[in-house]
Amino acid sequence: MKQGWWVLIVVLAGCVSTRNVTVTNERMQAWQGKTIAVTTRPRADFVAMTAGKAAFAVVGAVAMIEAGKTIVKENDVQDPSPVLTQGLLSEAEQRFGVVPAANTIVAVDTTDIPKLAHAASGADLLLDVQSMGSQFRYFPTDWSQCSRKRRSISGWKAIAFLLPNVDFKRPYRLAPYVASIEVIEKATGIEFMPRMDAKTRRRLVAAKEDIRTS
Repeated sequence: MKQGWWVLIVVLAGCVSTRNVTVTNERMQAWQGKTIAVTTRPRADFVAMTAGKAAFAVVGAVAMIEAGKTIVKENDVQDPSPVLTQGLLSEAEQRFGVVPAANTIVAVDTTDIPKLAHAASGADLLLDVQSMGSQFRYFPTDWSQCSRKRRSISGWKAIAFLLPNVDFKRPYRLAPYVASIEVIEKATGIEFMPRMDAKTRRRLVAAKEDIRTS
């Protein structure tokens, strides 16, 4: 059986799958003395995910990306791709005997193989490290549920629950976790019942209903 090294595409973030391709020792031995270039790419987006922004789908996604750009700029967050690229290049030089090409750094913004090959036409090998993006996201420590219904006599009523993210034991009792919708809105950044008339909405949001009468 032939031994070989695994050539991996490093994905910093992103919901994609990558097929691993093995390279045999015989193939790598032929790299001795070959010239190698590396790619540089536009920085991938940093997504700042919060509960409020996540509630607005596509519009929220745009807001997350813009917020991420601000965080990167204000905190001088460095792109990890160049660091990985230089580390891999140094390892390739030491382990496989490759040498940097005359034009070592190749600026690209494509995944098309023929175009990548053309961009690095002065080198024998091309090392391409691509970040799919990075992000932070929220994970709630409490779970909430809001419900509303209309009664013909008393009008709209609403009830909300704020439950800790723990393993509950039987018997289940919801009464201790009744909360006002206002509390849920402050915790999540989500505005409930935005199309309801303002007066009725203010009353429902501020109320903390008795679970036995709701």
